[in-house]
Amino acid sequence: MHPATDAIRDPTGRPNRRSGLGAVLAWSLSALVSTAAAQPSSTPGRDELTGRAEPSRLVLLKAPYTQHDGLYLEQETHASLVRMFEAAARPGPLSPRSPLPPYRPRPRWPAGVSLRVLSGYRSFDHQARIWKRAWEAPNRRSLGPAERARDILRYSSMPGTSRHAWGTEVDLYSLDPADFQRGEGASVHDWLVMNAHRFGFCQPYTPRSQGYETEPWHWTYMPVARRLQTAYVAQVTPDVLAALPFEGAAFAGPLKVLQTFVNSVDPDCMPRPEQSAGRGE
Repeated sequence: MHPATDAIRDPTGRPNRRSGLGAVLAWSLSALVSTAAAQPSSTPGRDELTGRAEPSRLVLLKAPYTQHDGLYLEQETHASLVRMFEAAARPGPLSPRSPLPPYRPRPRWPAGVSLRVLSGYRSFDHQARIWKRAWEAPNRRSLGPAERARDILRYSSMPGTSRHAWGTEVDLYSLDPADFQRGEGASVHDWLVMNAHRFGFCQPYTPRSQGYETEPWHWTYMPVARRLQTAYVAQVTPDVLAALPFEGAAFAGPLKVLQTFVNSVDPDCMPRPEQSAGRGE
């Protein structure tokens, strides 16, 4: 199609009968406005990054992707997750990318795999309730405050440090590590390891990360999470965390929570400004 002689469609798909330079300029201006409107207006502030303010781009996740009510995800994360679920349900062979150890059987998923979301966006208050239950657990009462915080941090984030506050994180299938060692759970994890990257998702807590124990259920949407992690590291300090209202906050600095937990995810999930993550099918 030549802009000087043919009808031009604006970004909404409507024909534009103006020809020549005027049509090109009108189309370019309209496209620029539409593109700008689709992008986040600014870098999130500290309260949003720590979960104390709700992100503006949350979308409700519904069945069949989850059986839980009131589960929200960041807008782009939601859209890519839906595409990934649809692909997982289709029968398919092994992905060309095969990071499984050579001794593992090579799955083909003749019936696809069934994914389900157990957790998504969490506010600061939600994370604080999780932390409080763990802090007051009977099996930790004999521990000193620092030891207690360190023990909780094996699997649970300090309030104000959870990636779930960004809306880019999903917990899938099960929260029990043993469920991913055999049967359906192993098949689900194998599929995710070999295919989730096609949709922008990465497993942040693996044997290659520091801090938290390996979490085969936790997946992050890299195209957005990488940007938010960069913003978080620039805005949140140990003093900011120490001032937050939860027991054990004072140990954020001594336990090096920012270095060891927030900024020590699997290398494949770390911010890489020069790299563009795939958006999947």
